Amino acid sequence: RKFYLDDFGLIRTDYEDGYLHHGLMLYRNDDEIDVTLSREDDKLAIRFNGEINQHDEYSIIYNGLTYPVFMRFITHSPEFDEMFYPDLDKLGSFYRRNTCNFRVWAPLSKAAYVVVDNKRYQMNYTDKGVYELKLKGRYEGSIYHFEVLRNDRLVKFKDPFSYSCVKDREESYVVDTRKLNFKNIKVSITSDPIIYELSVRDFSSDENAPFKHKGKFLSFTEEGLKIDGYPVGIDYLRTLGVSHVQLMPVQTFDLDNGVYNWGYNPMEFNTFHYDYVVGRGPYAQINECRAMVDSLHKNGLKV
Repeated sequence: RKFYLDDFGLIRTDYEDGYLHHGLMLYRNDDEIDVTLSREDDKLAIRFNGEINQHDEYSIIYNGLTYPVFMRFITHSPEFDEMFYPDLDKLGSFYRRNTCNFRVWAPLSKAAYVVVDNKRYQMNYTDKGVYELKLKGRYEGSIYHFEVLRNDRLVKFKDPFSYSCVKDREESYVVDTRKLNFKNIKVSITSDPIIYELSVRDFSSDENAPFKHKGKFLSFTEEGLKIDGYPVGIDYLRTLGVSHVQLMPVQTFDLDNGVYNWGYNPMEFNTFHYDYVVGRGPYAQINECRAMVDSLHKNGLKV
């Protein structure tokens, strides 16, 4: 038997006849609070008044047994968004020479931890469901992940706001964003765009094409390539007269136990797919994708 907090002031569970007649009680922390009970189709609705605090513990006592109340559909409510919507630009890891600040959004969690280079640290709650911890030291290139305590279970995950993660592991890299390669290459405005869609892998995977970096971001930086005298790669794109290249998804995606797909099942939206990258380490994913974009811009193509 499980009870779920589905909205502000509303707990639901599967209905059974005894609920309405045999002294069901609701506790917030150690205090009993008044409830009204009603049947809604095959569910029991337990309604109560009062503000929701994420650190409150709710429990049901029924027939002499105590049941925890788990957060569920309350996250779908506009009130939840208003109460817990964070500043997204401040989530992730933020490295400077002698410190690194870690922030994670975990509004349903009773506690949060960051594990850096295999050392576990408890984080401090701030507001809007955000936990934070500032560590002193040189953490550039360090490997880390978050752990949160939710519904009495410890959940481990990569940092969803990291820019770089470790292949085949639930780990992220700390990067110094001041070191990222960046070139501001201006591209003229197009009033009548012509858009060409392509897959990063398929662009350079032909076995007869002389690419050094087949199926990779860096294949877009290789110029002067030909097959039987005809241009391939980025030189071929230039001959098409298109103004924009539309890339199929380049975020880290799940292969669904296969060897390849077109990327429409992303796992992390802020990191790039490992198989499109030649190098390894914290900066390879970022800089190789940027090298591709720079090369397209240099050749007059928007992305």
